[in-house]
Amino acid sequence: MNMQLVLFISMGSILLISCLLVYYIYSIVLIDANSRGLKKPKLWAFLASTSSRGEGLLFYLFYRDKYSKNMVQSDRERIKKLKNKIFALLLVDFTSFIFAVIALMNLPS
Repeated sequence: MNMQLVLFISMGSILLISCLLVYYIYSIVLIDANSRGLKKPKLWAFLASTSSRGEGLLFYLFYRDKYSKNMVQSDRERIKKLKNKIFALLLVDFTSFIFAVIALMNLPS
């Protein structure tokens, strides 16, 4: 198979998976913020999911401890499903990364 095509497909899947991961993290934080009764839960979810080095998520995790958790069972199940999706996406992302590295190593000079 053409290594340039493998590289193109790998990089495309890495980009798509990154977007999906941001969306799933946003969804988990939104569910958690709503269950804790935080003001402006969409803003918290946006800040937590879009910071490039994770500082927004860390700030959210420290800030949310001031609020008690009142999560219903259906929200717990939704979060569990989202976590499973994130785990699967990370596995595919790692595999795509390996293929991209192999393709880069085998590109003609």
